[in-house]
Amino acid sequence: MTERVRDREAEKQRKKFVFVQPGEIDSLSLDDCIEITNKIIDLSSSLYPQTVKRFCLLSGGNDSTTLFFVVKDRVDDVVHINTGIGIEATRQFVRDLCSKHNKNLIEKCPPSGSTYEELILEMGFPGPNMHYLMYNRLKERALREVQKEHVRRVRTDIVQFFSGVRYSESSRRAKTTDDIMKNGSAVWVAPLAHWSNENMARYREKYSLPVNPVSANLHISGECLCGCFARPDELEQIRFFYPDTADYIESLQEKVKSAGKEKCIWGDGVRKSKKYIKSSGTLCSSCDSNFITEKGKS
Repeated sequence: MTERVRDREAEKQRKKFVFVQPGEIDSLSLDDCIEITNKIIDLSSSLYPQTVKRFCLLSGGNDSTTLFFVVKDRVDDVVHINTGIGIEATRQFVRDLCSKHNKNLIEKCPPSGSTYEELILEMGFPGPNMHYLMYNRLKERALREVQKEHVRRVRTDIVQFFSGVRYSESSRRAKTTDDIMKNGSAVWVAPLAHWSNENMARYREKYSLPVNPVSANLHISGECLCGCFARPDELEQIRFFYPDTADYIESLQEKVKSAGKEKCIWGDGVRKSKKYIKSSGTLCSSCDSNFITEKGKS
């Protein structure tokens, strides 16, 4: 008897460009964007009435902070993945934001066996083509723990994760983003999918949103410094603003070198890679924007 191979991609239920077409994004007003955001959330609610929890995913970057303010009254809790290789100031920014607005924060770390230090001591420091593995171990497994804690009836219960991914982030992201995507008992919702960079900026200015100082200083959220797409001068920039974090990364370099791994320099993999093929995970919406492929496209 031939064993049936499960096609997980085919099982995913996707809804893309439900309320707006690709060519219309730049012509939308901020009010249009907010209206469509609410329609996407309403649709996800009507499609999956068996939802037991709705979570806002908050990394601490500008886009996820905007998402937090747009949807905070329509979610139950906030989830932040503490990757173990990030800047503490970002984690504190997230904690303070949730506390100020009375939102319950679930801060999750990778489970044992999937920590950053364990991974690099086994394989060395990662480059672009190890990014999906880093995403899976550092973020996806932690998020899976959140899912398991709230899904009691596997066949019926649904949890919804609201993320800040957007079609206009990059050509790669335009292909991989969905308004709503169901995968097993998890439904991924992108309430800001149709927002342009200009409307994101307008919203932040209109409502005077707080800015994570790490984002202001480094132009990244700083919640994950796995190094897969590190810029050539990134470690020095980190050292200038956050010397304790730079010291920690350098201590890891010594450990990896002592373990006899060839890839013993943080961020060195990106400089040696010529091409990046795999897409970033949902929680790493702009990680690969720093990497330029052979064709000159991110």
